[in-house]
Amino acid sequence: MKRIVTITGAILLTGFVLIGVNSLRNMDIKVQLREVKIKDTTVELRNLNEQYDELLQNNQADQKKIEKLREEKRKLEADLQAKKAEKARIAAKKAEAERVAKLQPKVAQASSVSVSGTCEQWIANAGISDVGNARELIRRESGCNPNAINRSSGACGVAQELPCGKSGCSLGDGACQVRWMNSYVASRYGSWANAVAFHNAHDWY
Repeated sequence: MKRIVTITGAILLTGFVLIGVNSLRNMDIKVQLREVKIKDTTVELRNLNEQYDELLQNNQADQKKIEKLREEKRKLEADLQAKKAEKARIAAKKAEAERVAKLQPKVAQASSVSVSGTCEQWIANAGISDVGNARELIRRESGCNPNAINRSSGACGVAQELPCGKSGCSLGDGACQVRWMNSYVASRYGSWANAVAFHNAHDWY
């Protein structure tokens, strides 16, 4: 049964990763399409400017034609600005998606160790007053999984302590791990808010 749970977790984790990759790929395509549209509009505007300059050089030019070209120019310039703004918006959204993806816990499920209690209970029992920032930092690090092990670094537990085991807490012992994490955050950053701010800037704490 434990093996089935582990395999199911791995399949779900793979699925979430693939969804994130497809989402970022779709954003790349949108940015590329926006670049093509901007290029097309730029060419159209350049051609229109050439026609406009040609008319202005002709003293016999029909004033109505000049006004018509001016209006077309204004519309094209506005359209070009809108397309550039949309491209910037899509690029910013893609960058934010990549940033959020980095913050997701890169962890694997360790061999199942029984867990007693919930994350909220562990935070309360550790005497943490800044519950919001504590919950957020724990979520980023491990999803509050006391059995979590980072596949690349070997960091483990709720706090993703490195090296694994330096807290003296066992895998699965969420209460002990959260107490240790609270002590670590207080000594290194002074507060949970400072630790989250550091994580925002560096993607680690």
